[in-house]
Amino acid sequence: YDAKKVRNSWLHIRRSACNFMSPISFEMLAASLIQQRYEKSDAAIILPGGYGTLDEVFEMLTWNQLSIHNKKIFILNSNGFYDNLVAHIEKMSNENFLYNHPADQMTVLKSPDELLKYL
Repeated sequence: YDAKKVRNSWLHIRRSACNFMSPISFEMLAASLIQQRYEKSDAAIILPGGYGTLDEVFEMLTWNQLSIHNKKIFILNSNGFYDNLVAHIEKMSNENFLYNHPADQMTVLKSPDELLKYL
């Protein structure tokens, strides 16, 4: 991946509501507020990133937990980038700090190809 190309971008995935087998359109959104971007999306794909990415991930997880939204969250764990984060989230779950099991909140993918079966 090229961090310079994906930084400060939001990948929006939308499938036509009238036809499940319709082509998937990808659109880069430049909305200023994460909630506006999240509301317009059917799912979020989390690419490797820094503090801002982590802030947005946990905000979306919190919205799903509080039933503000119920969107799919896919974490692209390319080359194990998010291994430690995923392990820490599992630890929080094992020690009963989370209301829901992490697998109910997010799907961790090792490669972009794995995403295709969810679309």
